Amino acid sequence: MIPASQASLPRAKKGPKRITEMPLVPPLPAGADTEMSPAPLPIAIFRGESQETSHLTSANRDASRTAWRYFIENYQANTGLVNSVHNYPYATLWDMGSNLAAYVCALQLKLIPPTEGEAKITRLLETLQEVELYNEELPNREYNTKTGEMIDLNSRPSSRGSGWSALDIGRLLIWLKITASWYPDFAPLVEKVMGRWTFDRLVQYRELNGVAHDGRKEWLRQEGRLGYEQYAAMGLKVFGFDVRNALDYKETAETSILERTILYDTRNKAYLTSDPFLMAKMEVGIINETFTTLTDNVYDIQRRRWLKSQALTAVNEDSINKEPWFVYNTLFYEGSPWVCVTHEGTPAPTLSTLSTKAALGWSALFDDAYARALRQAVIGLSHPRHGFYAGIFENGEINTSKNINTNAMILETMLYIKRKGDPFLYINN
Repeated sequence: MIPASQASLPRAKKGPKRITEMPLVPPLPAGADTEMSPAPLPIAIFRGESQETSHLTSANRDASRTAWRYFIENYQANTGLVNSVHNYPYATLWDMGSNLAAYVCALQLKLIPPTEGEAKITRLLETLQEVELYNEELPNREYNTKTGEMIDLNSRPSSRGSGWSALDIGRLLIWLKITASWYPDFAPLVEKVMGRWTFDRLVQYRELNGVAHDGRKEWLRQEGRLGYEQYAAMGLKVFGFDVRNALDYKETAETSILERTILYDTRNKAYLTSDPFLMAKMEVGIINETFTTLTDNVYDIQRRRWLKSQALTAVNEDSINKEPWFVYNTLFYEGSPWVCVTHEGTPAPTLSTLSTKAALGWSALFDDAYARALRQAVIGLSHPRHGFYAGIFENGEINTSKNINTNAMILETMLYIKRKGDPFLYINN
C-alpha cells in the first residue's frame, strides 16, 4: 500500500495535478477569459428520455439554454472538444468528462437536434481514440482543444506529456458508461477508446493512482481525498475494476461544525467541497450509506451557517477571473472550517466564493428555504452569449469566469430535475 502520507497531486485549472516541486500554473494567454468584475458490473440503466415524463419549468429551460451557450461559443470543430475556460484552448480529462456530459445532457434536454448531438459525441470519442497517450498507457493530463495535441505542465506541445490523473479519468469513465448505456450505438466506439488504455498502474493496490512527470522525473502516487476519491472510483467500478480501497473511509476522522458531526480526510491536501457529492448523487445515485450521510451533512452544515449568519454558502472548487485563476472553497481544510485555498494549499481568504454550480446543484437535491435562497442568488449570473458565470465573491463582486465545469454541471442539474431525481446510472452494489 502506498503510504497515506504521500499527497495526492493537487489540482490547477481543474484537473491537472501538481506536486509541490512542479511549476505553478502558467498565466492564461492573451485572449483567454480574464474578464474582471475488464467486464462491466451488472447495472440497471434508465434510458433517459424513454423513462422521462416530466417537463422543465420555463425558468429551468432558460437556464439550460444559457449553460449550453458556453459550449456553442467554445466548440472546436476539428476535435469535438470544448475549451476548459472561455477562449482558453486546453482541456483536462476532467474537462472532457464535463464536455461529454454536456453533449449528452443537451440531447436529453432537446437543446440540439439528435443529428447534431450525435455528431458532436462521435467527434469527441474519435478524438479520444486518436490522441497520444502518456507512456502509451492512459490519456495525458491535458490536451490542446484545437489540435488534440498532448501538452506538458506549461501547456507546450509534448511527445512525452505530463502524466495522468486518476480522478479526471474516473469522471470521464462515468460519462463514457452513461453514453454507451443510453445510446448503445456509441458502445463500440467507447470500447475502442478504452481498448487503447492500460489501467494496471492506475488501479494498483486497489487504489486510485496518478502519475506526474515534470520533464525529468515521474511520480506514481495515490490520488484522491474524501469525496473525490469515492466519486472517481465509481468510474472504474462501473467498468469492472476492483478499487475497493478507494471506496473505503479508513483515512478519515470526525469533527463537529455548527453542532453537526462530519467526516474529514486526515491526509494532506484534502479539499472538502460540494462537487463530488453533487455529481455522485446525480450521476451514480447511491455509492454507499456512509457517502449518502456525508452528502446530507455537507449540505446541512452549509445550511446551518446560513441560519446562523445569513451568509449564503455553496463551497466548491472553481475557476476564478483573477490570479491564481483557480481556488478551492472548502467546508473543512487541515483543521479549520470555511477555508479558501489555492491549488497549492495557500490560504486565499479574499477569494472565498459562492459557487454557481454548487448552489444550483444543491437546490436540485434539496427542497427547503436554504436551497431556494441558493438558487435565487445565482440563477441570473450569466453572460448573454457565453453561459453562466462561476459565482460571487464574498465581497459581492461577481466571479465572471466562464468555464466548462460550471456550465456542464448546470446542464446536469437541469437534466436531473427533468428526471425527477432519478440518477443517470443505477448501480447494483
